[in-house]
Amino acid sequence: MSGPKICILCPTYCHDQLCLAINRLDCRGNWSTCRWKESQCLYYNCMDRRNLHQVLNTSESLEFWKEIQRYHLHMCQTTTTTKFSKATMHGFSTSTFNPPSGRLSFEIKDHLKDGDEAWIFVNQELMEIKCRLTTCPIDIAFPLDKPSTLLFWTSIGHSYEGVIWCGADTLAVKVIGSNGQPVHKAKVSANVQMVEETKFTNMDGVAVFYNLPKITILITISNGERIKATGVAVGLQSSLTVPLYVEDAPEHSLNTELVNMANWKLSHELVAKVNQDQIVLTTKGHGEVTASRTFISHMTGHYKILYKFTTREYPQYFRTQYDDCFAVSIEVVGGQISHVANKMNNLGELNLLRKIYDSSSGITQGETSLGELSVPVKKGDKVKIFASVSNVGDGAIDSSIYLHTPIICNIVVSAFEAFDLNGEPLRFIGLDKHTYFGGNTRIRTKILIEGSKGLKINKAKVEAINDGKVLTTGHIKLLTEIPQNGVLKGEFIIELPSVKLDQAVETVELRLTIQTETNEKAEYSSPPYNVIVRAGVERFGGISEAVGGNDWVLPKVKKSLIKLFESTPGLQMGIGSNIYGGSLLPHELTKNGVGVQLRWPGYDLMDYATFSFIKLILEKSPEIKNVFVSYKKLGVFHSSLEREFINRVPARNIIHRMNGHDKYCIFQF
Repeated sequence: MSGPKICILCPTYCHDQLCLAINRLDCRGNWSTCRWKESQCLYYNCMDRRNLHQVLNTSESLEFWKEIQRYHLHMCQTTTTTKFSKATMHGFSTSTFNPPSGRLSFEIKDHLKDGDEAWIFVNQELMEIKCRLTTCPIDIAFPLDKPSTLLFWTSIGHSYEGVIWCGADTLAVKVIGSNGQPVHKAKVSANVQMVEETKFTNMDGVAVFYNLPKITILITISNGERIKATGVAVGLQSSLTVPLYVEDAPEHSLNTELVNMANWKLSHELVAKVNQDQIVLTTKGHGEVTASRTFISHMTGHYKILYKFTTREYPQYFRTQYDDCFAVSIEVVGGQISHVANKMNNLGELNLLRKIYDSSSGITQGETSLGELSVPVKKGDKVKIFASVSNVGDGAIDSSIYLHTPIICNIVVSAFEAFDLNGEPLRFIGLDKHTYFGGNTRIRTKILIEGSKGLKINKAKVEAINDGKVLTTGHIKLLTEIPQNGVLKGEFIIELPSVKLDQAVETVELRLTIQTETNEKAEYSSPPYNVIVRAGVERFGGISEAVGGNDWVLPKVKKSLIKLFESTPGLQMGIGSNIYGGSLLPHELTKNGVGVQLRWPGYDLMDYATFSFIKLILEKSPEIKNVFVSYKKLGVFHSSLEREFINRVPARNIIHRMNGHDKYCIFQF
């Protein structure tokens, strides 16, 4: 084999015999000219022996490239490193809405020479391209109801990855002021995931958006720097009128009349009702319904409103076009505003919807936890409340917004953020019974409290909650008073006592509650965090006390491990994740509660018995996604890896060779 050669997909120089990317592709799909010959070409020796052209034109093509990259990262021995050269996309944009078709091209710094290659994948499908000089153009049409993922690579190291939205719909947004007249130069934004396109209204109060996809579009209206109103445009809708200021008549002080429906302005009749101290706004057929009202504040303090979104579309129609949505705001007219807007699919992806079964109606639906909005007010201020909920895609299955009667209070929790001990935002939390940190789970927090100056706080606690049930409670030493500027903020360490968790507990919310000397309370609930638990199987190695242990896994992984250990004698577990789901360097593969080190007698021999043992484990536990084994030894283990299948998948797609795994291997679930 002759000297080091640049790998066509990786920015590193490799030893030829070890780089799968080179060995698979150097023949350019023509086996008769392959200079590596059959005995040395790893790709040619695969059992299926498909040629390169066939592979690149199948639905497996993107997985093929990912497989090559994975192998390269784990197999190549790097001697020199260079950087990827970024390609530039032309014809379409990732920051605006695009036409449904056109010429897509990628500009690169270096000319492609004879033998160099370039590939464009659109939504995992390989496109046929011909590169000229420094550009690689194709004529293409994109889907109109979902994003398109673009990937671009060249054999000399260029790369590009991005997501674009395309469409053919036009939407005219008209903004109306409190006097019923069009608003000139209002800032209007159309939002879909990462795309936000902004325009200003003309003399007729209209802003027109083009090339919109056939999905739900969130519209926000701004006056200066403050958002003043929101609306929702549903696919194929051609116009939308949004009131920037709506004067609800008559105006009232905040009292029991707030739950009197006569004081609310509704977009449709009979879409809202009173339920004890709540206003319930429910969709009526296809499209948006709204409710709003204004009143005069009779006190100085903070107005707070609690809200909850429910939808019968969830979970059956999750990730479909039936993406019902809502918006809620509370505002001091001419002053500060607090608002929220979201959609079912987004809430579901973020685990912010939970399934609730109503035994009386026999209906399962999704609902959020109680959210909170608040604004500071002075006596005599005009306060406006606005809510909307939209039925998207059909008019058959309803969604609702529940608004609790607003209350005025002297203190509110404006922000509550949780972090691990390294200061990273909290994503996983280990509350399962343990002995680390004296049996407590330590969490760093940042808290922002607003209230009347001089008001004293005498109690503060944080509760871990699952499905409305308090699992454990920790207390904060927050004996202080609100300073002169009315804002109290700081960082605090919370210690939550560990508890024995039920196997069904997969997420928890953290709820901060503070209480003043006058017994006034304020609360703030976090988004849900993933729960990790102790593995509970036979171990080897240390315990890493300083990071809360190293034996933490997701509940579903624990279930699989216990089943595997019971049926497979001789297994021992090394490290998993720490108490926050983090890794213990350099073992990055065990983070997020999905990876564990395993060993058994004879693993280090790396012979056919080792391969057979791993194959047995994988056949028992098909939920295992990857296994990372020793890199150094070849022989029969390596040939078995290239030749055999496990659960109808080539063994090499699951078992990967990697440096530093001579005494144990890593299983990822």
